[in-house]
Amino acid sequence: MVVENPGKWMITCQVSDHLQAGMLGQYNVGNCKGDIPHPKMKGQQRHYFIAAEKVLWDYAPQGYNKFNGLPLNASGSDSELYFTQGDNRIGGKYWKAQYMEYVDATF
Repeated sequence: MVVENPGKWMITCQVSDHLQAGMLGQYNVGNCKGDIPHPKMKGQQRHYFIAAEKVLWDYAPQGYNKFNGLPLNASGSDSELYFTQGDNRIGGKYWKAQYMEYVDATF
């Protein structure tokens, strides 16, 4: 880490309960005399090719409850609310963005 801004700095946890309870710290950054070289980065540069693709995600491809063997949209079941398709229900299949990795920029 290279610190470039001298002064007094406060760091806090961004979890609301922790912030309200006073979880914070303070650190001081001083001016260094002279021109101190920054450390050179080591390692290799990597290029990643990633795209978000639209996929129809099926939350229950078998369509039945594996514990009792009943269909997931069976009347009165706990899963009926989520797996019944109709005018006001979308069922157990949803469109999602799935991130896909490619080997080069030709995707």
